[in-house]
Amino acid sequence: MLLGMFLPNYCIAGVLLLVLPLAWGYEFDASRANGRGLSDWSGTAPIVITTAKRSYLGPFGNDSIRLSVTDLPEHDTIVIDLLLYILGSWDGVEDDDRMLITLDTRDTVFFSTFSNTFYQQNFPSPRGGKQYARRTGAAEIDVTGWIFSEPRVFNGPLDAGYTLSFRMPHTASVCRLDFIGALKDVRPIPSNEAWGVGGARIGVVPKEKPPPQQEEPTVYPGR
Repeated sequence: MLLGMFLPNYCIAGVLLLVLPLAWGYEFDASRANGRGLSDWSGTAPIVITTAKRSYLGPFGNDSIRLSVTDLPEHDTIVIDLLLYILGSWDGVEDDDRMLITLDTRDTVFFSTFSNTFYQQNFPSPRGGKQYARRTGAAEIDVTGWIFSEPRVFNGPLDAGYTLSFRMPHTASVCRLDFIGALKDVRPIPSNEAWGVGGARIGVVPKEKPPPQQEEPTVYPGR
C-alpha cells in the first residue's frame, strides 16, 4: 500500500479498516467495564478503574502496565486502538515526560512526549522529533474531572485525551501490550502527573489464504 510510505502506523489504521477485513479480538471500555476485564491487565500499580466524567484505568505514574490478550485468530497484521488520558502537569520536552508502548516486549509501538503546561511536546511526532504546542492532537481536553492544584501556580482541571491507532505485522496468537510512563517532574506522584487508559481494542487482519489451484483440463490430440 503506497499510503504506508507516507504516513506513520498510528495514522494508517483508520484507513485500513476501510480496505482490509478486520476481526476485533479484544475490546475494553473503562466507562462500561464495571470491574470486568481487569484480569487482562497487570503491572507495577493497582489495576483499578477511576469512575469520573471520563472513566479510565488508573491513575498510573512511573509504572509499567501490561495488557495480555490470548486466543487471537490466525492473522498476519494486528491493529491497536487506544484512548490514552494524560493527567496533570506533564511538561513535554522540557522534562521529557513521555509514554512508551511496546508490543510483545520487543517492538516499539509508540514513544513520544506530552505536555499539559506551557512547554512544547513531541506528539504527534516521536520523542526527539519535531516539537508542537501543548495538547496538539488531543481529542478531548479537561474532560475527566482530574484536578491539578499547586499553590500560587494553578488550581483547576488539567488533562487531555488522545485516540491512538497502530498497525503492525503480527502472527502470534498472544499479544502483550506494555504501557510505560516516565515522568521527570520534581514530584512525580499521581496527584501531580499521571496517566490512564480509557479504552483499548485489539483487532487482527486474517491471513489471506491462497486461491485453490485449478486443475488443467486434459487435452487429447485430435480432439
